[in-house]
Amino acid sequence: MSSPSSKYISSLSCADQVVSVLQAGFFVLDGQGAILKINPAFSTILGYRPEDIAGRTFADLRHDLSSESDYFKERVDRYGLYYFFQAEKNLMPMIMRHKEGYAVPVRLRSVIIKDESGKPSGGIGIIEKIPPVSSEESKLDTEDVVNRQIWEMEQNYKSILENSGDAIFIADFNSRVITVNAAALYLLGFDSADQVVGKSVVELGPLEGAYTSATGDVVTFSVEYQDRQTAAANELFETGKAYSELYFFKNDGTVVPVEATLSLLKDKRGERRGTITVCRDITERKLAERQVQAAHDALEEK
Repeated sequence: MSSPSSKYISSLSCADQVVSVLQAGFFVLDGQGAILKINPAFSTILGYRPEDIAGRTFADLRHDLSSESDYFKERVDRYGLYYFFQAEKNLMPMIMRHKEGYAVPVRLRSVIIKDESGKPSGGIGIIEKIPPVSSEESKLDTEDVVNRQIWEMEQNYKSILENSGDAIFIADFNSRVITVNAAALYLLGFDSADQVVGKSVVELGPLEGAYTSATGDVVTFSVEYQDRQTAAANELFETGKAYSELYFFKNDGTVVPVEATLSLLKDKRGERRGTITVCRDITERKLAERQVQAAHDALEEK
């Protein structure tokens, strides 16, 4: 029996004429995020021809991958449809890399294809170029526009960052940290923002494995933890805000528990431009909960 994804791809072959005239970039992925098919509009937007794209993943085409660590790339490769889960219900702004190397802001809409067991087996996506905000910006190249938008975002939140006692992380819509405040550096044990800026938010915390916590306990991160964080990300993109209890890596390799509030950042047109995460260290609360639990267990034993 053929899989749903193979049937879907087969049906797409019958609709090649329709796909070829779409003005938006259209592409098909397998379960690992590898690109199987693109239409002419995709080539027009990003410059890649079908023979250029063979064997590459959609994540490979994100702009400025050079600033991301092997840890992040490994996670994205493992969860090949990472961006598609976030863009399935809402348009997701991203910065893609043109074949010639420059940045191209796009909106991504995706559909996940699942097999009979409900496991993701592929996906289809549509990308559209984000037009310049103004006629003035239309005279600039895309790279300048992107840098200007990031600079404006940083300036708008500078006063909040400098005066907040909570740790604050601002990321662009490629999930790359562009600004942190002093409280965030203190939380993670870093001396300079350069040690954090440029990393993906995925790199800041564990997804699996066992690590010593700031509470002194060893915390094991499993699929259940990953599912909770995925649910929080989905809520963020659906409603514009989400709350989550998660862990961040500290500079010494341990992890610290935090209570996080995540919000979408939007421009004047309502386009999503990034995220802001406000975190509060809950190590003391965890320790207090452990003491209460120990006292309760002692009473139960008596």
